Amino acid sequence: MSAELTVSPVSQRRQSIYYLLGAALQGAGALLVQPFSIRILDSTQWGRVGLAAVLLQVGQVVLSAGLPLAITKAYFTPKTGPTHARAIHGANIILSLVLSLAAAGIYFLITPDRGAAATFALAIVATGLLSAVVSSQSVLRSQRKALAFVILSGAASLGCHLLGLAAISLIAANSETYLAAFAVGMLATGIAAMTLAPPLWPSKAWNEVKAAFRLGLPVLPHSLAIMLLMQGDTFLVQHFQDTATAGRYVSAAAFALGPFSVLAALNNVWTTRIFEASHDSGLKAVIRSVGNNSAAIAAALSVAGSTAAALGMFLLKGIDHDVV
Repeated sequence: MSAELTVSPVSQRRQSIYYLLGAALQGAGALLVQPFSIRILDSTQWGRVGLAAVLLQVGQVVLSAGLPLAITKAYFTPKTGPTHARAIHGANIILSLVLSLAAAGIYFLITPDRGAAATFALAIVATGLLSAVVSSQSVLRSQRKALAFVILSGAASLGCHLLGLAAISLIAANSETYLAAFAVGMLATGIAAMTLAPPLWPSKAWNEVKAAFRLGLPVLPHSLAIMLLMQGDTFLVQHFQDTATAGRYVSAAAFALGPFSVLAALNNVWTTRIFEASHDSGLKAVIRSVGNNSAAIAAALSVAGSTAAALGMFLLKGIDHDVV
């Protein structure tokens, strides 16, 4: 393996800290803004915001079509890897933006409730922009630019939610105002992401782009299933109960999803280590090390997360026994 692809243990530890910080920012975005938004918006409006946040996470997986993993894999191909990765990155962005804009337009036209139509159409547009950010982060992750990765994570989560909070505080207390500000923040984040990780047109490496789709699409059902298992129950609550009840459910579910954010952040280190070692004789040792790390951290999170959830919900939501 070439010298520039070698990562020292110290560098790996530093990257782990950066990615954990990114996970904290990403997970804290909704949690920090939530207590204020709940008190400004009525229960139905907050329910729409909560559902939009879930739609954002699930939809991003669909729009990415498994390509972020393909980008990381392609990047570490000897000699031409970075060029191939940036071409796949470009294809991911085009696919996400075209599909999200089309879906948002169709949804807005066929939904009779104008408030809900605007809220969720804006959420779908923001989902396409988030997919572009995640694609850019795949390139940055491969380049081991963890600090830039973390900044984008904070902007796409905490920054956008703070804009939404400011909008409902200063302009109008409704879900469409929140999502409009959120989408503007996501647009700015997307532009910054593509500046930090410039894409190439897919035609620059068309064969590799097609190979990436062949690699990524089979992963899509698995990734979507995981996201639906984690967050899809919110849609069931909304369908069988109402939007307000779904909003209360989302406010509590944020604590259950926190450990997943931490694991996803560390996965940015683990995935990169495995792909880096895939062209080296030390692959088995790396996989064994990653496996041991992930098992230990999963056990710690399961205990600490379940212990802290009820206390945290009480502090953020107040005296609401059902939610706690």
